[in-house]
Amino acid sequence: MMGMPALHHEEHIQKVRSWTDRVRTVPPSLTTFNKLLIVNCSHIQEKIGPLLNSIEEDVLTLLIEELKLRSENLILELKRAVEGLRLEPTDFNDFTHYASMVKHCVKMSDDMQQQMEHLHSLQETVRTNYRQMTPDELLLEEQMGAETVCQRLPSMADTLDNTFFSLAHGLEKIVTKATSGPYLDPTQNAVQMLNKLKIMCRQVYAVSARLTELSSTSKSLRGNPLDLTFVKHCVKMSDDMQQQMEHLHSLQETVRTNYRQMTPDELLLEEQMGAETVCQRLPSMADTLDNTFFSLAHGLEKIVTKATSGPYLDPTQNAVQMLNKLKIMCRQVYAVSARLTELSSTSKSLRGNPLDLTFVTEARQKMEARKGLAQEKVDEWLQQAVSLARTIPSRDAVLQETLGILGRFNQQLPVLAKLSSPTLKHKHWRNIFKS
Repeated sequence: MMGMPALHHEEHIQKVRSWTDRVRTVPPSLTTFNKLLIVNCSHIQEKIGPLLNSIEEDVLTLLIEELKLRSENLILELKRAVEGLRLEPTDFNDFTHYASMVKHCVKMSDDMQQQMEHLHSLQETVRTNYRQMTPDELLLEEQMGAETVCQRLPSMADTLDNTFFSLAHGLEKIVTKATSGPYLDPTQNAVQMLNKLKIMCRQVYAVSARLTELSSTSKSLRGNPLDLTFVKHCVKMSDDMQQQMEHLHSLQETVRTNYRQMTPDELLLEEQMGAETVCQRLPSMADTLDNTFFSLAHGLEKIVTKATSGPYLDPTQNAVQMLNKLKIMCRQVYAVSARLTELSSTSKSLRGNPLDLTFVTEARQKMEARKGLAQEKVDEWLQQAVSLARTIPSRDAVLQETLGILGRFNQQLPVLAKLSSPTLKHKHWRNIFKS
């Protein structure tokens, strides 16, 4: 750049400053048009920005050095010319030398004038581009900047809001698509669905990054960031759907790898091995079934015998206690009968014929009959209490307490009857006790 015109230096300075401004306005990240890629631009400002500032400082240093060197050379030439012209000639030879020196100075005057103009232009370039602004100029610059912000803030805010709502609507559409339709159908091809979900997840991340940038811009323009709580929810939903589809894909791959369809020969061999296993183990399984059946049948017979003999036939016994005990035994009878029904189904699977369970029905009928007698006893007590109320004053404390006890117990009988239903299984009792 040494020896170039001042205008050329001016162009280089303006070009470097234009690059610096462009680098300064580059956003931290950019999203591609199809929203598939996010380009990180932060390193541009971190690396190129300082380099451009250094270039501008180097240009200033070169200008000052050139200005200093040219000024010193011009001053040196002028000193030599002045010193030579101050010496008056004394003889012919001196006069000849003096005359030639005068002619040389006349010829060099135009060149020196050009050098002076070049020095002035370089000095003006340095003064214009690198001098420090005065307080008035700085205040004027700030006022112009504030006016520019006030004029353009409404339109910039509208643009920001429109962009925000457009991106938010697009994000909602992507998440809605990823959480509905074929993406909820487990019969779909998991590989294809997973690939599509990955693309949509990248789009979600790109849009969320752009919305985060808009939130920062809103904070700079208005002082408050945008509400991005829905963005976190959308990102989580898309991630969950992708993880779910990856899990489904993994399961399908496991099933495909480990549970492939057998060939006809393999299927025939498997059937033969299964038939041999059944033939070998059938006698022992049948013996176990018979032993279990006879044991349960004997236990059922003992329960029914106990419930239809002894104190349960004595009308003088406490009907409430007898009824509670009978309900317990009824539940035992229904539990044993359910187990016997399961054994009958097992017998049908093993032998082809179910077991004879007619005695089970008779046992249930006997238990219900005994429980009905106890219920009749309670009803008889209530009738007696009502008949006593006709002769005893209604305000009698003993009578009122007796009627209250009988009434409360009578209200509990339907509940107890439902609890003794054969449809109640062990899992129902577990849930009842937990509650």
